[in-house]
Amino acid sequence: VIIVPIWKKSDEKAGVLSAATHVEEALKSAGVKVKVDSSEQKTPGWKFNFWEMK
Repeated sequence: VIIVPIWKKSDEKAGVLSAATHVEEALKSAGVKVKVDSSEQKTPGWKFNFWEMK
């Protein structure tokens, strides 16, 4: 599972990343292989395409 956090305003970033990390930890504890793609160099659309093609 890949989590792609998306925020609209810079003041939302910390909350969104915190929520993504919380979900990641919950999934890992359930035995799910998971990664948060929090890189800021690419757009969410690019990330979706990249991870779907992988």
